[in-house]
Amino acid sequence: MYVDVLKFFQGFIKHMVFIGGENLPKTVSTSMGRKLADFYIKKNVVNWQDALTMMIEGMGGKIEKIEKIENKEEYNVVVKYGDNFCPIGGQIHTKNASMIVDSICIPYTIGFISKFLKNYKIDIEFTGCIPRESDNRCRAIFKFALSDTNTQFKLNQ
Repeated sequence: MYVDVLKFFQGFIKHMVFIGGENLPKTVSTSMGRKLADFYIKKNVVNWQDALTMMIEGMGGKIEKIEKIENKEEYNVVVKYGDNFCPIGGQIHTKNASMIVDSICIPYTIGFISKFLKNYKIDIEFTGCIPRESDNRCRAIFKFALSDTNTQFKLNQ
């Protein structure tokens, strides 16, 4: 039954792209990520790393690593899920993997993290994806750049 739900969900996203173009699901995903972050902030979660850990655990995953890359405003993030299964993209569906990452995972996570780091421009590069690589880990590089050079703010706050 879970596979049927995922097929419906992925079909829904494809239809959103068909009707409204590539930016429609990205906009919806970004907005939903921000709304979840607002909920966490109301519950006094203020650190982006703690919030990300809670979000991933809520989807049945476990953060294996959030590691700052030396001399850069970048973090290497590794998330582990059980049984080679992604709660968003499902199992191995290479034809849908890029659509899922580009339309849901990246904009949702950027929307979520941006509420905690308002002075930063955030970019995320997924270097590993369960539906794409047939692994049980998502791997990403989170890249942060100050959006206003006059702002003094620390990332690991």
